[in-house]
Amino acid sequence: MGKKPTKNIKKPVAAKPQVKETVNKTSVKTLRAQSAKAANRSPLVDINDLNDLPKAALVLDAKSLKIMDCNRAACAVYDLTATQLKERDILSLTIPSEQAVAELWMHKNTSGSKELHQTRHDGAILHIEFSITPMKTEEPERILCLLHDVTSRSRLVRALLESDSEHREIIENANDIIYTHDLKGNFTSVNRAVTQVLGYTSEEALKLNIKQVVAPEHHQRAID
Repeated sequence: MGKKPTKNIKKPVAAKPQVKETVNKTSVKTLRAQSAKAANRSPLVDINDLNDLPKAALVLDAKSLKIMDCNRAACAVYDLTATQLKERDILSLTIPSEQAVAELWMHKNTSGSKELHQTRHDGAILHIEFSITPMKTEEPERILCLLHDVTSRSRLVRALLESDSEHREIIENANDIIYTHDLKGNFTSVNRAVTQVLGYTSEEALKLNIKQVVAPEHHQRAID
């Protein structure tokens, strides 16, 4: 009679690590599955509401990247009518040197943002920040692209970087990090914000490569 309780006590004690281990493994698998589902989950967007969006918007076919729909703001960006835009694909509006990068990025990513140079109807080159989100409708899979024209900002930064010492103060006092680097990714100039944001002195930053301050998972994007 005295041995039975002892055996009963030992069994659950011995089983506890196994139970915990099983639960942990199951939890990891469950979390991974949930993350995968979340990554592939697409927002349902009513195409009729495109003109209500605060930004220029294009709807692309996920495979061909053909423009399937657009709003008035997107027409204004490219200086094309909706009919003209729907006769194009996004790569035909991208400058030739960036077409391969744009195609790879849009096919590889389920969401995110990237800046690409686009050609307007009059031949002007625009610097556009794309934010993409996959859509699932009754039609074949679609991608929603929100467009933000950053051409003016890009030109301003370039002008300031090339300007005299008086304008250099504008760069130095900017809240955002502004920098230049060579083709190998070595920093060649930085503003004061690098100290405020990253904690490096200007001298320390100029000894760094961009790979040393970019998260490993974003290295390829930085290289591109």
